[in-house]
Amino acid sequence: MMVILPNVIIQHILEYLLNCGSIKIDYLIDFTKVYTLVSKQWNREIISKLRIDGYLYLSKQILKNGKIGQWKDLAKRYKIDYRIKLTEYSDLEESLKEKVYSIKSLTSFNDEAFSSSYSNLKSIYFDFDKDSEYKKLYEYLSDSESNISKRLRENIELNINHYGENGDEYDYPNNYNLHFSEILFNRNLFKEVFISNIYRLEYQRSTSDKNNLNTKLEEFTLYKADIDSDALYHLLEISPNLKVLDIDQVKLFPKNDFTGVLEKISNSKFQYIEYLYLNLYSPVHYNSIVTLLNNIRSKDNNLLINGDILYDSVDQVLKSEIDNKLITSFRFDIIDNRFSPGSDQLNNFSLFNVWKDKSQLKTINMHLSIDLSNHLDSMINLESITVIKDPRDPGRQEHENISKILLLNIPSYTSLEFNSSAYFKHKDKAISYTPIILSDILLKNTSLTSFSINSMNTQECISLITMQHPTITNLKLGTKPRSVEDWRDLVTTIRDNHTITHLQITGSYFNEDIQVYYNIFDSLIQILSVNRTLFSLKLPTEGELQSHHIQSFKEILKSNTVIKSITLPYSSDTEYLSLKNLFNKFAIN
Repeated sequence: MMVILPNVIIQHILEYLLNCGSIKIDYLIDFTKVYTLVSKQWNREIISKLRIDGYLYLSKQILKNGKIGQWKDLAKRYKIDYRIKLTEYSDLEESLKEKVYSIKSLTSFNDEAFSSSYSNLKSIYFDFDKDSEYKKLYEYLSDSESNISKRLRENIELNINHYGENGDEYDYPNNYNLHFSEILFNRNLFKEVFISNIYRLEYQRSTSDKNNLNTKLEEFTLYKADIDSDALYHLLEISPNLKVLDIDQVKLFPKNDFTGVLEKISNSKFQYIEYLYLNLYSPVHYNSIVTLLNNIRSKDNNLLINGDILYDSVDQVLKSEIDNKLITSFRFDIIDNRFSPGSDQLNNFSLFNVWKDKSQLKTINMHLSIDLSNHLDSMINLESITVIKDPRDPGRQEHENISKILLLNIPSYTSLEFNSSAYFKHKDKAISYTPIILSDILLKNTSLTSFSINSMNTQECISLITMQHPTITNLKLGTKPRSVEDWRDLVTTIRDNHTITHLQITGSYFNEDIQVYYNIFDSLIQILSVNRTLFSLKLPTEGELQSHHIQSFKEILKSNTVIKSITLPYSSDTEYLSLKNLFNKFAIN
């Protein structure tokens, strides 16, 4: 008996296939051509109701190849609605302008972008690098009666990316003036602001400025910039609705001390803050760190200290207390124990030592050099751990902590990532601890579902895949095979595995003898012709695509209906486009 699915179920299935990856024009065209062949009734009752969740990204290159015209005709014929995000401003024909909802990079102030033709435009990202463009913007803003000014102030979500002119260097002349600082500090225009590599950003406040709130500003990033401390204080004071605050490698003047900044953030009591990232290379007082962590409302907090941590007494540090149940994700990174003046009593200090209730923590980023014996057991709701950086000479403490992390078995704990694998290596010398055999100890963990390590030898990589772990289905492993045999063994191991659903093998710059042998397409074909477990697969993207590869994929994908995501090298060659079109037909991203 044949089962007929209701239209709404079919619609949901098709929408899942349509939206499971990024929205690409080739995929949209192929998808529509395939599923509109079913019946005219489908086209009327299902296809015309499909919802495309994301934006269709259009670059100048895509506009040049003519595919947008083909898609526009298909969408019009089958009444499919869609939204466009221009990755850079381009002149479009009138029928497409009403589909543009966002412009990602506007490098010069173009009047046309704000005309009534773009009737559905909702957001713009300014990427100005010349003061003359800020001057134009400032002049339009000053003319309150113009239609463009009204659209800027009322109807369009504005964002700004402001980059310094000379890359990562600080030693270049000031590259902004009154127009930029006035627009930034005194106009309440932007939802997102990103500023990097700018020299001596300052702003002279007037007595009326306290009433000019930046209520629209939700995300503020300041990266590798010199800024007047009063200007930064002012921006924090007038931006009550911040959701994301990212201050990374910033210098303050006239006094380069971040204690006041942390105090301003603590006192601001941002009601909507979700993410805080502070990477400080300047002195900061310990008490301001504790006060910040006790008052901040964001769940995700990252505090990296590369400058001196000042304190009044050792007791002030050891007897402090952090009690903030709102924090669920935490990274605290002190580079080389920066307490000033130095003290042996603070050598192994961690903020976890003074954290009152660790049961709320779900995600932590941490060093292994701290003693975890009194911390992990109290993190009863922990979901993921990321191990950051390596000690210069890993020893017993680090390896004991590795064992604790790997053997932690609580239902919520599902993800573990090592940013390096030096912990698993040892030099050819006498050692007082037993090196960890990763696959053996991992088999004792029955809660992890995802494991990542960014550098390991190929034999260790093979052992992790061969162990067929009962719960780990997501693996991300970095390796660099030293021989052709190593790579062949790895491919065979992946092919024969039946537990992993998501696998990434990262690594490049193979030895010359492997470069001659290795071809990503040969390896993909060998694996996917047998494996029926992998949903997504990423291998090192090296190798030349040939016509026989495409033919092999055609045969394989007829029977392998599990694989849905394959990472390919970037290329605009005809063969690659043919392969991408083939993948699109089988709903593979």
